[in-house]
Amino acid sequence: MFEQDYQAGIRLGLPVVYGESILAMGEGEQEGGYHYYPSMEQVRVWTREAGFTIKLEDEADDYHHFWMLKD
Repeated sequence: MFEQDYQAGIRLGLPVVYGESILAMGEGEQEGGYHYYPSMEQVRVWTREAGFTIKLEDEADDYHHFWMLKD
């Protein structure tokens, strides 16, 4: 999914980074959505940099969940 969305953004001339998903759903691409899916390692880095300790993580219902404590 990520590679396909990334390549589609490049073809449209958009300034995309890997992990971004731009969805056009309406006529003339007037409606749609935007999502960014950073790697889990990037999320862990941001979490540490923000002063949190991850105590537990799990995947469920198509989401990645973190249980954290503030340092």
